[in-house]
Amino acid sequence: MLCKIGRYYSKYGFAGLLRRIRDKFTSSGNLMKFSRNELSVPFFLRAGTSDIGIYEQVFFDQEYDFSVTHPPKVILDAGANIGLASIYFANKYPEAKIIAIEPEGTNFIQQHHSCSGSIMGQE
Repeated sequence: MLCKIGRYYSKYGFAGLLRRIRDKFTSSGNLMKFSRNELSVPFFLRAGTSDIGIYEQVFFDQEYDFSVTHPPKVILDAGANIGLASIYFANKYPEAKIIAIEPEGTNFIQQHHSCSGSIMGQE
């Protein structure tokens, strides 16, 4: 727990850490705008949901940072949740076509909102 707090503080400073703590204990539905230097566009997370945990998995724990022999042409993100892995892959492999599938309605809406600027041709 302290390790995650330290990583969050070093990445986002004291104000970011306070926002994280506040959002951990607030109700869901509030959108927070995030941006990262390595991403071409900002994205949005919902306070009081699993969005922050997913963000940590993708960008802090780097669960999708693995090597491939050739850049993929197509990436299927099945169970895309809010689209953070799709955003990550869109920036890592800009030539790849990304197909993101999310059956849960509120996650799909959030995915569409977060990915609208980073993944072109959404349907």
